[in-house]
Amino acid sequence: METERDKSLVDPVTSGHGMPRLAVPVGVVLYLTALTAFLRAPSLFPAVINWDESTYMLVGRSLLAGNLPYVAAWEIKPPLAFLPFAAFLSLPMSGVVAVRLGGALYVIASAVLVYACSREVASHRAGVLAGTLFVTVGSVVGAGHATMTEHLAILPLLGALWWLIRARAAYSDFFVAGALMGLAGMTRINLAYCALIVGLYVVSVDSRPLGKRGALHICAYGLGGTFVVCLTALPYLVQGHARVWWSSVVLAHLEFSRAYDGVGEAFVTYVSNMGEAVVDLRGWDSGLQALLWIGGIAGLGVLGWRWSGMSHAGRRASALLLVFLAGTSLAILESGAIRQHYLIQVTPFFAVLAGLFLDALLSTPARLVAVPVLTLCLVMPLRPALVRYERMWGRLAEGRPMVHGPAVDIASYLARQGEAGEDVWLTTDHLAYLLLDAEPPSRIIHPTVLGRAFLLRHALGPQSTPETEVSRILETKPAFIVVRATAKYLGVRPRARELLTRALRTDYTVAARIRGRVVYRRRSLEEGGTLSADG
Repeated sequence: METERDKSLVDPVTSGHGMPRLAVPVGVVLYLTALTAFLRAPSLFPAVINWDESTYMLVGRSLLAGNLPYVAAWEIKPPLAFLPFAAFLSLPMSGVVAVRLGGALYVIASAVLVYACSREVASHRAGVLAGTLFVTVGSVVGAGHATMTEHLAILPLLGALWWLIRARAAYSDFFVAGALMGLAGMTRINLAYCALIVGLYVVSVDSRPLGKRGALHICAYGLGGTFVVCLTALPYLVQGHARVWWSSVVLAHLEFSRAYDGVGEAFVTYVSNMGEAVVDLRGWDSGLQALLWIGGIAGLGVLGWRWSGMSHAGRRASALLLVFLAGTSLAILESGAIRQHYLIQVTPFFAVLAGLFLDALLSTPARLVAVPVLTLCLVMPLRPALVRYERMWGRLAEGRPMVHGPAVDIASYLARQGEAGEDVWLTTDHLAYLLLDAEPPSRIIHPTVLGRAFLLRHALGPQSTPETEVSRILETKPAFIVVRATAKYLGVRPRARELLTRALRTDYTVAARIRGRVVYRRRSLEEGGTLSADG
């Protein structure tokens, strides 16, 4: 049976004129903005939350200097992942703070789309609940407080979902949806699998009956995505680096996904990462994560129960939600090693389903129990946030630098060494390159990539190995080398690790120990008397 809300929906397949309009109440936008600001403000200042974020900042800085990604600074992510970081770093403020503020804006925009999609599937209340869960859980999953490529990619991903829900069945609509999926895929390449799944849906459902009309629909969708991909390749083609683009964007990712767990093992890790967060009773956010992951699964049941009574528009919106969830899950499983922060990519879809479930629950007598439990789950994560606020205000009251962490301390020490301090090889806390405005001695930015021979072949050439690159770096005779006191710098590459260990033992001396990091100074500098041990 159709509800009044269902009747008010525009059927995107059969009616409507003009561009889809995103109408979200101002109060909802202000609420989601305030919630995001409250939860993420204390996280503006820790210098390093996740090494990946530091790497994106360094590639973004290289981009601002006029270099294409991979040419002067190499990282495995696709080229559009670095454009936002370059934009954030161009702002007149601390680079770390600018990047975190930029990430918060992405979270707010995505939360608004989560609300809008939830309203299409269920109701206004479900949308508010979904937006709340997305912002809160998205800030605690993995490295959620950092600005990750997951945060950047889900914005166009959600944009494509909302566009397909609300748009008419015009060719231009499918082109726009394809372009948005292309933006997502060129930010996180694994989402190309999601783009494929959505394309199959366009052919099998939105374009029935198949024929010329269906063929044009899928062509428009494919052209939208291809257009974005070609735009990212064009600068490389113009500058004669087409092979660099192909090797770094396509081949490196294919080899990366093959180098780790198969789909079966990846699925186990995928599910266990959710389960660990839920059953970790020591975690203040375990109840919140239970609301998202378990509530999302329960939302699937509610969706099935309501299916027969939905309007055509409601069914289509729900089907698209499930297609995007399935496609993004497949994208995670096919991406190689499963990290916990990969779950950020599916939080918006689970949030919509969980919002649907909670909305249904609050409409039954069970709300007498559900409301206190829901309130408790939402309030408990405030304690860690308040602790972070206490630390932030403590630093402010004591007049200490707001941006802080080992990378800041390392950069401060090296800055006191004059020009020689910029001649450094950081095997850890590589954000210090950015803080020092120094150039790394290698195109390999992320320290762990140096131990992955299969990636070095794509980054530096087929003959490159960890041993050859370590040797090349050591031949440049960096004035300083920074290592962790107890780190496996080069993973399972004992020969490369031995090259570094031998060089540190014979050519370097310990200059400083900084929060579990060891700063080595080249002996020739010490003998020349150009630097003192304390700077």
